[in-house]
Amino acid sequence: MADASSTAEVRVDGGRLDLVGELSFETVPGLLAQCEDMLRNIPGDVQVNLEGVSRSDSAGLALLVELVRMKRAEGKTVTFSHVPEQMQAMALVSRLEEVLGLTA
Repeated sequence: MADASSTAEVRVDGGRLDLVGELSFETVPGLLAQCEDMLRNIPGDVQVNLEGVSRSDSAGLALLVELVRMKRAEGKTVTFSHVPEQMQAMALVSRLEEVLGLTA
């Protein structure tokens, strides 16, 4: 369970989103709303940098799936960089590695 000090943010830099902090049931709803607004302003493909993610639960993984879904609806792609091992393991167990493009 996340504590009250859990924080996360999303930053945009051209066609890249940087996710920073903890991706949890507590933080993901707010991040998703921010990401939706930011993605509307990125006309092309998107790279999501997860280097700043300190921890994630399944809500964080769901956020990544939703980002892919939103851009696929526009005929665009989302790629992920610096995916934490914890998230890669959850994607593998959930059989989402292909959906997220995390296959080798």
